[in-house]
Amino acid sequence: MWAGEWALATDVCAFWLNGFNDYRDPYAHECAWVQCPKSYMPQPYGVDFDRTLPTIGPFGVSPPNTPEYGMCTTDSNFFGDDQVQELADCHMATFDKTMQAQFIWNFRTELEPRWSYLEAYDKGWLNRNKKNKTFLQ
Repeated sequence: MWAGEWALATDVCAFWLNGFNDYRDPYAHECAWVQCPKSYMPQPYGVDFDRTLPTIGPFGVSPPNTPEYGMCTTDSNFFGDDQVQELADCHMATFDKTMQAQFIWNFRTELEPRWSYLEAYDKGWLNRNKKNKTFLQ
């Protein structure tokens, strides 16, 4: 059986993609920065970090990817919704034609709809019933 894994992400800027405070490819293009999300846990469990610090440890062994002054990296915005939709359609059509199974790389993230199955589906990128495009005929 052949199975394939894929994602809609167009770069490796997703925060903590490769581990907590670890590794952001130094050769990747410039990432976008957004306000880091607040804790989804209620008080007293949801404790925020100090958003005034230039960086927050501990750090891994690679170039760190850590909040800076309360800002987190996110995928760059050089693709709009239409381009991401086309990318999703091409992925699914290619995998339908060449693989027996496929799965998206990640289920959910706090900041990245292109790394999140749930958000990508809600946006219509993965919902085949929203659009009826045909690729690779």
